[in-house]
Amino acid sequence: MGIPYNSDGEVDVNPYATADVINVRYLCDDLDDDDTINTIAHEFGHILGLAHTTKSGTDSIMDEDDVFDWDMDGPTKYDKDNLQYLYRN
Repeated sequence: MGIPYNSDGEVDVNPYATADVINVRYLCDDLDDDDTINTIAHEFGHILGLAHTTKSGTDSIMDEDDVFDWDMDGPTKYDKDNLQYLYRN
């Protein structure tokens, strides 16, 4: 599971109460529409409490190395399972 950690390295399964998504234009100007959508979906994953995926070989919008490597249409089953885990109560 992709569990977010706080600055002390402790598990933090609480979603953020507030968040800002800042899209740095010069970093995104060269992205096509699909990559822009994947970037925004990735950042919203953080807002919802998801950390970067560390499990190798897993397709996830939260895998910062693979966001642009394949054709994703939003969150994957792995991402959705993590969200269900975080919000299970």
